[in-house]
Amino acid sequence: MPGSEWKRNFELTEGANARIVFGVVSDNLSVLDIDIKSNTIPDFVSGNFDDISEIYTVNICFEGRCEVTLKNGDCTYLSAGEFSVDAGNTGRGNSAFYYPVADYRGVEVLVLVKNGESLPDFKILGECKKSNGPLINDAGEELLNASKNLSYDLTKRHMQGLCRADAERILYLLEEISSGAGKKREYFTRSQAEIAKKTMEIISADLSQRHPAEQLASQFGISVTSLKNYFKGVYGIGYGQYQKDIRMKEAARLLKCTRQPVGQISEEVGFSNQSKFGKAFKDYWNLTPLEYRRRNYKEAGK
Repeated sequence: MPGSEWKRNFELTEGANARIVFGVVSDNLSVLDIDIKSNTIPDFVSGNFDDISEIYTVNICFEGRCEVTLKNGDCTYLSAGEFSVDAGNTGRGNSAFYYPVADYRGVEVLVLVKNGESLPDFKILGECKKSNGPLINDAGEELLNASKNLSYDLTKRHMQGLCRADAERILYLLEEISSGAGKKREYFTRSQAEIAKKTMEIISADLSQRHPAEQLASQFGISVTSLKNYFKGVYGIGYGQYQKDIRMKEAARLLKCTRQPVGQISEEVGFSNQSKFGKAFKDYWNLTPLEYRRRNYKEAGK
């Protein structure tokens, strides 16, 4: 069980689809470990910021994608292996963050500037303050390793001193990364992002139905190219690949967890021809449907 230091300095929010650990590690540094298995972030304890004049946030993404909403309503996306530094140009609170693939792992470092105090001497924070949006770039192996150390020390060791050292190391490593050489970001309006999300809902609702991009583009009154660009921007993969992924993953789940005939499963995931389904499944999983079912039942001891 965590000791008294945990009770004084750390808070845990945990549910079926989320685990967030928040820690105060110094007067001007707080840290979070975030593990989300849903599209939205739950309510969680995040400290008392009443005497804080500025908050700078550093996010490092290990897995998944996070939608970052700017105050003007536009949004961009943080992907696995990337970091972002923000000086208050994005929204805060639950509504400001959305996880498109309902699977996100990462850490966050909050740099807090109290009323009357000056900004800590980190160049990248000053540069970020001048920017109109968050600075986003590839994290690189060393920064990712430092971030994973923070995650471990925060969730397993619950030790304030180690977490503070981890957070400071992350800030110093960021100093070696040129913010001016950041990736060119693609920004989407709220309506463009909503079109992508509605498209995902439509194609996921009933996998037995197929929805050509032309059909949905016409429904939304946009071009096919725009539909595909919005979709890839939000979800990180193409429209066609996304449909293939959800069909093949659902087929694998049904083969593993049910005794439904292969022909019935093929129809449920949008294949009227069982032989085409068999070929598509083998191309994706490198096993035929029956081989996949036998192997998974054997591994499960069934």
